[in-house]
Amino acid sequence: VAMNTQYLGICSGQIRQVYGKDEADHYLWSTGSTDRFIEVGSAGPYWVRSTKDCLVYIDTFIVDTIAYTILVVNADSFICPGEPLMLSGPPGYTRYLWSNGGTQQETNVFNEGKIVLRAEEDSSCKWFTGEYSIAYIRFVKPLHDTFICNDEPVSLDAAVTFPQAVYAWSSGARTSHILVSTPGRYIITVNAGNCRMSDSLSVTGKSLKLDIDESRTVCKGEILILNVGLDNADYKWSTGDTKASIEISSPGLYSVVVSDGMCSVKKEVTVSFEDCEHCVLFPNAFTPNNDGRNDYFKPILSCPIRVYELIVANRWGNVLFSSTDPNTGWNGMVNGRLLDPGVYYYFLKAAFDSQNTRVLKGDVTLIR
Repeated sequence: VAMNTQYLGICSGQIRQVYGKDEADHYLWSTGSTDRFIEVGSAGPYWVRSTKDCLVYIDTFIVDTIAYTILVVNADSFICPGEPLMLSGPPGYTRYLWSNGGTQQETNVFNEGKIVLRAEEDSSCKWFTGEYSIAYIRFVKPLHDTFICNDEPVSLDAAVTFPQAVYAWSSGARTSHILVSTPGRYIITVNAGNCRMSDSLSVTGKSLKLDIDESRTVCKGEILILNVGLDNADYKWSTGDTKASIEISSPGLYSVVVSDGMCSVKKEVTVSFEDCEHCVLFPNAFTPNNDGRNDYFKPILSCPIRVYELIVANRWGNVLFSSTDPNTGWNGMVNGRLLDPGVYYYFLKAAFDSQNTRVLKGDVTLIR
């Protein structure tokens, strides 16, 4: 009878085969099995009695289970569209199994998504699990042609999903985000790891102007018509109106937002009303004798005026003088000759910052 004792360590959850003597005639295991070997997966003593001719061998196996050392890793990786990405597991493991079917330490990935690696090492009971999130390197926002509205700078954003990307614009800028105020074509080149990307867009200029003064003064009793002076657009007045023009009969601050589908502009107008009865006074006579007093005939204005045209004629309707400048008066001369004393007739076409134009007329006496 020969006796032998062995100590065996197996990884927790692992099944290991334990053998009796070679070429024995008969085997009897402590488990009751009579096969040459048994499979063990739990701790404990196991023995086998092997008989060959007149010899009896008794082998005892002391089995101990060893808990796995488990390492779990979650990692993010980026892949350049159209190019493979090589992923590598940790070295020194007995077996590798990737979720894409790979069984080597390294595997190639061609698409974005998740890929899992499980690696095992039997002798030291190490178990590695790695989950990799693979994402394409791409522009966060697709680049599109855009426009500059009323000379307001526009923002161009070429950020990509790779945090350490290096940017180079054709304008010389080196950031992902730039402000431009000049129309043209802009090219962006991005170096993101091993991935090089390039794109471009066109920036055009567009102007949307409103023909409205910031303040208007209207004669009491009149209606002011505010018109944006722009067709084929959307209008939104502070009064709730949605037409190109509105009628105003009371003072206040009025605003309008006009949009043509691309540009949008806002304008505010302060409207006030005044008593225009005393806005203009006409002298009834003047003395053009170059003494510095009453040498010129013109109306005296005390209100802001928008439309002005003064005409002086004789009794037969012949025009002797005309002017659209409120500061220019008539000196009683025609073609360099001073006219005779007498009565002459004036006509003033005027609009005191209102859409309504009125004609004031009367006579003036030229005295020498």
